[in-house]
Amino acid sequence: MGSTNLFTVCSRDRHARTGLLKVPRHGQQLPAVVTPILFPVVNLMTGTTPRGGGIWKYVLRSLFQQHSPMMTQALQFLDFSLTGPQLQRWVNNPQGSVLDTYMRHYGDEHPDLGIAHFLGPVFLDSGGFKFLGNNRLDLTKYGVPSGKIAWEGIMAIQDGIGGDIYVSLDYPLKPGLVDEEAVELIDLSLANAWAALGRLSARPGPRAPFFAPCHGRTYDEMRTTVMRFFEGAASAGLGTTGLGIGIGSLVPLRTVRKFDAMLGIIEGARDGIPATLREAVPLHVFGVTGNMIPILAYLGVDTFDSSSYIQNARTLEYYHPERHVRVPFMEMEANELPCICPHCLKWQSYGQMHAIMMGSDSSGAVRSEVYAALALHNLYWDNQLVAETQAAIKSGAMLDFLVDFGKVVPTIRPALDILAKSSSMLDVLLSRQYYAMGLRKRLGDELTLPDGPIDLISYNPGPPPWVAAPVGRPAAPNTTEERRISLKYTPDSFVVPPGWMPNREKDILLVLPCSDVKPYRLSRSQQSVMTYLGERLASVSRIQKITLSGLYGPVPLEFEHEEAVMCYDFRLTPADEAQTQLCVMRLVDFLRKHESHFALMVGYVTSRAYREVMTRAALQVPQFQVLPGSLVKQAMTELYRREHLDGLASLIEAEVRELDRHITGSITA
Repeated sequence: MGSTNLFTVCSRDRHARTGLLKVPRHGQQLPAVVTPILFPVVNLMTGTTPRGGGIWKYVLRSLFQQHSPMMTQALQFLDFSLTGPQLQRWVNNPQGSVLDTYMRHYGDEHPDLGIAHFLGPVFLDSGGFKFLGNNRLDLTKYGVPSGKIAWEGIMAIQDGIGGDIYVSLDYPLKPGLVDEEAVELIDLSLANAWAALGRLSARPGPRAPFFAPCHGRTYDEMRTTVMRFFEGAASAGLGTTGLGIGIGSLVPLRTVRKFDAMLGIIEGARDGIPATLREAVPLHVFGVTGNMIPILAYLGVDTFDSSSYIQNARTLEYYHPERHVRVPFMEMEANELPCICPHCLKWQSYGQMHAIMMGSDSSGAVRSEVYAALALHNLYWDNQLVAETQAAIKSGAMLDFLVDFGKVVPTIRPALDILAKSSSMLDVLLSRQYYAMGLRKRLGDELTLPDGPIDLISYNPGPPPWVAAPVGRPAAPNTTEERRISLKYTPDSFVVPPGWMPNREKDILLVLPCSDVKPYRLSRSQQSVMTYLGERLASVSRIQKITLSGLYGPVPLEFEHEEAVMCYDFRLTPADEAQTQLCVMRLVDFLRKHESHFALMVGYVTSRAYREVMTRAALQVPQFQVLPGSLVKQAMTELYRREHLDGLASLIEAEVRELDRHITGSITA
């Protein structure tokens, strides 16, 4: 079996630590990486060759040239509409792995870059988050079997990619998932981890590094999950060297700013590692970085990954290094490019970049280069924050660094306030700073600062909120404000009743895509659309709003509170052809049944999978129109664009005007 020593701690400041991550490749040791470290998420299979990829062409070239650590995931091909045979040509290439293909490409076509031998460690995520919201995803046409052996297909793809650190197929938990199903997914992720570790251990030579993805909803549940992983690995004789722990299911919590749950889960994972192994087992957090980097490091996290640098660039969001916020790039001042990073300095000016995006530049540069520059700029400042965090740990100044960072980045103060409940020193430092800033509230309580010198030993605000329950007895998640969800619902759990009829006073049909938020009408997307139409149109009361569910097809407003509609969790993906066809069929049937009632039938959608359903339905029901008519990119963010909303409102306005003209003419006649 054999394995290598993966991690060594170099310095420590409370739980925060710096270390060396030593990753082997093909039996040779790569240059050690200093932790904490960020692994930017990349996509390698963006087309059929390494020459394409739009923004990725430029981003990958830069990262390879820097020998940057990277994370890629096995299911990336789903984002680029690769066919099964195309995927197999990537991962079963007799000339080598995907990584080998890129190194050969750069060596042959760009020998001046000096990256024919890439030395950055590559983290191989499983892509399990793709199942978050779509547990019905069928990947058999890509060679990934369904059910309990799906992990084998994922590992085969990882082998074909050719990275260094493996992560087994896991199933993240969404907040509000019913207990029975959450426990089932936790157990399934653990079973996959043991099986994958066993497969790696059986291979000849040193075992590749392996991070076990662990999930839990509370401190105790996560602590127990991590303990179970190590106990299972030991009982199977799989050894403990070369192992790390990956913490999953945090992204949905970060999205809704549930910092107390996030921090408790991270603490639970750290405390679940056997005491004798904590100095040798690195801790990774999946999908959460940005301004959370110092807090993650403070809790003892060693590595983390991020795709936000590229996601923000795609929506033209630029990290402002002086204001510590993302700003709309196209709305910046003409002379404003407040950055000295190498990715900004390569351009003549902000004006040149703006001109390229507007199509008025004659230099020959393309928009993808600007998008890539924004992504690399955003990543540069993430890495700068990592470097500052490393320096604070090495100098023993982590608490001061956290407090100062919270002063310039207010969005992390709620997380700092929670941390302060278990650190008397941090609590005092924050209290002093808040007092100096004139802030009188923290977590809804009045600040009380003692007069005179503060005894830091006796000053103790109490235990952190996530360890209130006795260790060993998992505390039930706080779900008082959570919508309970289940993955057990099927397309047959809801269909529009045969007797349903549209409101007689509503002659405009508007079909909108579904949302994670239930009922749909309370979601940001639907509220934004309906609020805009309400402000623009006097005739908004004539609109019959229908939601297109990726699981059920059409869902009228009257049924949004049905249990099957409120409690399901499913997100349609372009790769799910069978479900797409079912939604098209149900939408077409609905439109044909009620088309005589409506003067106008229109769908407003910008996300790829749901737009595909509506577009196919419009081919069969010509009276049904899909807006926006054309999109530069198919993404949810386009839904909120003013020009698209204007187009929808204008169409409805024109139709209503024509209807009223006919009615007036009929009365006059």
